[in-house]
Amino acid sequence: MRKVTNIIFFFLLTITIFYFYNNFDIKKGLTIDEINKIAASRINKTEGEKILNSLKNIDLSRLDIDKQESILKFIGDQNLFEGNRLKDFINSSKKLEGISKELYYKVLYGIYTKNPSEFLKKVLYLNTDDMGKILKAFSDKYIEKPKLISDLQDILKNGKLNKEQKDKINKIIHEIKNSY
Repeated sequence: MRKVTNIIFFFLLTITIFYFYNNFDIKKGLTIDEINKIAASRINKTEGEKILNSLKNIDLSRLDIDKQESILKFIGDQNLFEGNRLKDFINSSKKLEGISKELYYKVLYGIYTKNPSEFLKKVLYLNTDDMGKILKAFSDKYIEKPKLISDLQDILKNGKLNKEQKDKINKIIHEIKNSY
């Protein structure tokens, strides 16, 4: 009888833990629906932190269009240099289109202007295509190509980079120079 009671207790405990794990999304952060609800009104600091921590697991293109703009404007005012937030933001924004894509590049450029060298160091950890798209958009719309090339060359001279990162920067510099 005692074994049966222990087995029943074990199964109830397992089901309870599974239920709480699925309902509280401890690992996944916020869902798309939750972010849409938050973005419908003014985003406060605690909700904003939840959104920033959820960037790794969401695709911003799945949000409603007006909510995308609200979230992008909020993110533009935040410090994305902490941890992997900048990388997570870029990865979650890859599929944005139209006005949201334009706003995305404006937000990234705003982050770039705050601290160009730190931005470029963080962007180095992206794959070459993503990094190239961002920097080409900057050179086409927001910044003069010689200034961008100069910033990249400064990173090459002053940064402690491995060979792969140096090759990546040299490739991007070459692509930007050839797009004149």
